[in-house]
Amino acid sequence: YHYMSGNYDVSREGSLYNAIEIDVSNTSVQQLLVANSVVKGDDNEAKKYLIKLVKSGSLSQETIAYTEDVLKSSAENQILLTHGTNDSYGCFYNQYVVSNQFNSIVVISLDLLKSQSYRELLIKKGINLPDLETVDVQYFKEFCDLNASKGISISMTFPIDYLRPIANRLIPYGLVFRTGKQVPLCASDLDQLWNNEFNKKNLNEFDSQESRNYSKNYVPTQTILENYHKANQGNIYMNSQKAKKVTKQKIEKH
Repeated sequence: YHYMSGNYDVSREGSLYNAIEIDVSNTSVQQLLVANSVVKGDDNEAKKYLIKLVKSGSLSQETIAYTEDVLKSSAENQILLTHGTNDSYGCFYNQYVVSNQFNSIVVISLDLLKSQSYRELLIKKGINLPDLETVDVQYFKEFCDLNASKGISISMTFPIDYLRPIANRLIPYGLVFRTGKQVPLCASDLDQLWNNEFNKKNLNEFDSQESRNYSKNYVPTQTILENYHKANQGNIYMNSQKAKKVTKQKIEKH
């Protein structure tokens, strides 16, 4: 409680270490130790307690699979904004424990931005932060404005109130909304992401209430791709049989 009242103040971390000695299996303390490790930039300690959370079941396989697809949706962007424990910790687990392929993305937990240590750490990484104490909708909007020269991905788990002020700048892509400076996006890239990169375990493998909740966030991509393929049904260059027929006609005419 002493640590929790300090907005992830690393100078209070002694209280966390005392607490984990009292009850080594306490998942609430383990979660706070992950947060404390992240805000001070200790990847190895974060990895240690993330593994414990997975072993205890506090960080589920559904969340790990979902956030892997979130990170894949954020490829080529410098920043990924996350909201909530599952969203953030799942991404951290995929970064620190599972794979090195996502290391170019700076995952930023909105919740942890209450920490002064975390803010200082992000500034050193070249992230521009608002001069505001409270982390709220206005803070979120100013953050996106200040970092508009960078590619920003925003997890779809963000509450709608945060997204409304910048809705006209958001592009849905996979499991994120993209804003800021973007590489050109097209439906064929999204098709590649869907068919060859996503694990889609929450759609095809898991069958729990959690997986059903996660699966809802795949719907925008499914809809975009359905429309994309319908629009190209009449395109001779998208239909191999028609393309062959037209090519043959052109040769015979020539």
